Amino acid sequence: MTCLDQPPTPSLARTTASDPRLLSKPELPPSFPIIWRDSLIYEHARVGRVFNHRRPSRYPLAVVEATTEGHIVEAVRLANQLSCRVSVRSGGHSWAAWSVRDDAILIDLGKFFHFHLDGETGVLEASPSMTGRMVNRLLEPHGRMFPGGHCPDVALGGFLLQGGMGWNCRVGIHDICNTQRRDSN
Repeated sequence: MTCLDQPPTPSLARTTASDPRLLSKPELPPSFPIIWRDSLIYEHARVGRVFNHRRPSRYPLAVVEATTEGHIVEAVRLANQLSCRVSVRSGGHSWAAWSVRDDAILIDLGKFFHFHLDGETGVLEASPSMTGRMVNRLLEPHGRMFPGGHCPDVALGGFLLQGGMGWNCRVGIHDICNTQRRDSN
């Protein structure tokens, strides 16, 4: 049985029926990749990418499957408009599934990929959803590597924010020279 086969839990049905934010959803472009809590595919969007198959009893208001920076900015604006929190999932490898938060807008970066290696400076730009395996496959032809997590499918966002435990864990977070913050402005 997969998470798509499981019926919503009674607590989810109760919160969905009584949440006024779901009754009057904001106008969004049809192409905006949002999955609301009352959607048939919500359960898969909520926990389908959680690696260890733990299914926390926490229910975001919606999941945004971002593929562009514009989607990320719009998701933050939406959360502000709805007066709810934002949570972000880069790879889904958090043991406790911290990105799955009650009544939040969950921005899932699983389809958002960016990679650029500056040939002159050797500085790498990579989105948080890039995994150690992906990054190292792209760096190898340049004679470089990134010391990612023990599991090659750990995304950079979780690796860098949740401790950076890997084969060369003294490297990693200490070598970050810049990050970009996205807000609703």
